Parts: sequence; C-alpha cells; structure tokens
Amino acid sequence: MEKSMILDNLAQAVITGKEELARDNARAVIDNNIDPLEAVEQGISKGMLTVGEKFESGESYLPELIMAADIFNVAMEILKPAIEANQADIKRSGTVLLATVKGDVHNLGKNIVATVLETNGFEVIDIGVDQPTLDIIDAAQNNRVDVIG
Repeated sequence: MEKSMILDNLAQAVITGKEELARDNARAVIDNNIDPLEAVEQGISKGMLTVGEKFESGESYLPELIMAADIFNVAMEILKPAIEANQADIKRSGTVLLATVKGDVHNLGKNIVATVLETNGFEVIDIGVDQPTLDIIDAAQNNRVDVIG
C-alpha cells in the first residue's frame, strides 16, 4: 500500500471512527517502514484537526470528538513503541507536567496533548484529573518541570 494512502486512511479512521481501519493502517506504517512520527502528524493528527474543526463549527458534537480521540489512542498504541524506539538517542526537549484542575474530570484533550508532546521529544509527567492547584505546583517543583499544562 502506498504511503499517502496509508496516511489518508489514518486520517479517515479518526474522522469516521473506524477502529479497524486505524489498527490496520497503523500496522501498515510499521510494516512499510514509514516514519511513525509522520504518520501521527500527517495521518491521525490531520484527522483530529478535521474533527476539531467540525466540532467548532457545530457540524459534529461531543460524542464524535470522543470517538475520534478513542481512535487516535488505538492508532497510538501501535505507533508509540516505534516512535519511542526511533527517539531513543534523541535529546529531550524539556519536561512538561500535565493535569486537569480541581473540578475538571475530563482528560480527552490532556491525553492528546501528552501524546503530541511525547512524540515531539518532551518528557511528560501526567498527574491526572481533578487536581488541586497546590498539588500541581508541588508536583511541578518536585519534578523540576519546564512547563505546566
């Protein structure tokens, strides 16, 4: 299968919520020695951008956004080990602490941001959802992070 078709299929899997399409094409990335980071940027992230734009314009709703994030995660389960293997010798860009604040129990956006940061050379410390401000500050100080998100 051609690289451009695989990347397009990954984007379409995210847009349409087709889990098997995501799995098959994420495996095709590995089998065809396509750069997994390129697959993230030109495939699944491109699909997420389309879904996000449709959500913002009112063409789609929260269930479609959640479904797209689930498909994003399905593909990343396959691609992440290859990305990490490729980055073993790459110097880290910095350390980022991620959390959602007290009262927010949603982690959809946080998890996507974490994946994008990790695939771009950042170490991510994720302390989870519903975190009090002082706990976030303590974790940032204890881990000597460069950025809090």
